[in-house]
Amino acid sequence: MNGPRFGCPPPYAGNTTVISHKQDRYRTTYIHMRNGAETDCKASETRTLPWMHEVAQSLPEFIPVISNFTKYLSGTSCNSTSPSTMHWGEKNDTIAVAPGDVVKRGQKLGVAGSTGPRGCNCTIARTGGVANHLHIFLAKKDGAGKWYFFDPYGIYAPPECYPTWSGVSTPLTETPCSRYPSSWKGGRPGFA
Repeated sequence: MNGPRFGCPPPYAGNTTVISHKQDRYRTTYIHMRNGAETDCKASETRTLPWMHEVAQSLPEFIPVISNFTKYLSGTSCNSTSPSTMHWGEKNDTIAVAPGDVVKRGQKLGVAGSTGPRGCNCTIARTGGVANHLHIFLAKKDGAGKWYFFDPYGIYAPPECYPTWSGVSTPLTETPCSRYPSSWKGGRPGFA
C-alpha cells in the first residue's frame, strides 16, 4: 500500500496523530500538526534532516530537497531560540492528546501546522512560504487485517489510481491504490 504505515508515519509527514474508532476497525490520521515551535524545530534538525541524508545515499536526486529544507529551516529562524511564529506557531501550539487517551467527538486534537519537509512545501523550489495545513487520512481494516485508505477527493495516490467513470481493467481491490468510498457502486466512480 502506498503512503504512511499506520502507527509509524514517515518523517516527511511531521507530527502525526492517529485516532482509532470502533475497536480499531477504522482510523483517522492527522498529519503536519504543530507540537510547539521549539520542539518542532528540534525534531526537524535532529530527526528529519538525518533521515533525509540517509535517503540521499541511495537517491542522489534527493540532495536538492535537503538543500531546500535546510534553507527553509534557516530562513524561518528554526535554528535559533525564537523560531518564526508565522511558520512554526507558538510554544503552546501543541498536540492536545496522547497515546491511550479516549477522544470525544468535537474535542480539540491540536493545531494545523506545516511540520515535516512535505508540510512546509519546501522540498521543491519554494523555501520560505507559509504552508499551514492538515492532511487527514481515513482508513478501514479489512477482514484479513490489512489497512486501506479511503481517499474521496483523489489527492493522495498516483493518477493511475483514479480511473474515469468509464471503468477500469484491474479491480481496485487488486492494486496498492487507495480504495474508493464503499458508496460508489462497483467500487469506482460513476453516475448516480
